[in-house]
Amino acid sequence: YGLITSLSGLGAIETAYLSWIKIFGGSAICPASGPGHGCNDVLNSAYSTLFGTPLSLIGFVAYSSISLLGFSMIQSLFPEDDVRWLLLGGTTALVSASSYFLYLLTFKLENASCAYCVASVLLSFGLFISTLKGFKWKDVPRMAGLQLVIGAAVIFTLSTGFAAAGPALAGSSEDIDLPPIEPEVTTSSDATKMSLAKHLKSIGAKMYGAFWCSHCHEQKQELGKEAMKILEYVECFPDGYRKNVKTAKACEAAKIEGFPTWIIKGEKYSGELSLEELADAAGFSLEK
Repeated sequence: YGLITSLSGLGAIETAYLSWIKIFGGSAICPASGPGHGCNDVLNSAYSTLFGTPLSLIGFVAYSSISLLGFSMIQSLFPEDDVRWLLLGGTTALVSASSYFLYLLTFKLENASCAYCVASVLLSFGLFISTLKGFKWKDVPRMAGLQLVIGAAVIFTLSTGFAAAGPALAGSSEDIDLPPIEPEVTTSSDATKMSLAKHLKSIGAKMYGAFWCSHCHEQKQELGKEAMKILEYVECFPDGYRKNVKTAKACEAAKIEGFPTWIIKGEKYSGELSLEELADAAGFSLEK
């Protein structure tokens, strides 16, 4: 029960993070990939919601419920036999849903990269196997009946919910051919941003990005066009993006796994950073 509580707790943390991003906006930190093929594209695809509710939020409720059931057994709050069957039902539902999502990821989402999806599948199966340990051979007929009913109900619900789903991703690897055109930075830099940019330049800080990355552009807009002329920016797709394209050697050498990524004083920071976060990482006082 300690293992069940821990695994489901990890699932709850993961899905809470994804739910926050889905509800309040933003980009999840995930492995680098081309536009239309990364985990953010999967998390914002036609299969990311069910009947208008984010799947990550449904997952959070499921993982949290299983974690609470596991914790209740550690504390002996309820009769063990009752909770064991509830856990079996819950983990069966998770495994059924995860198996269906794995099918979608492989056949409907063009084998898109989604580390969070794979992690959820592993957690679900880990929970399911851990739950089986509490049963005996005499329970198998009853278990099989329960699992068959729950599994069928989950697959039917998901199939019905996704029946009207449109194109899963914005494009396929066969038709993407983006020229290396960077959006123009239109904002101006004030004295504070200029001073911060000069300091970042002096300590060898670098920003790695991609011309098609909206969050990279927003980071540049935050700093302003004058500051960006000072900063050392590394474009990871200098020749454009198309099928089988590779990132620039400088980005491969730095092991960049998402955009934008900052490397400041040897430390790697993923995603957009506020001025305060940049200053803190660089050891710079914005009050100067």
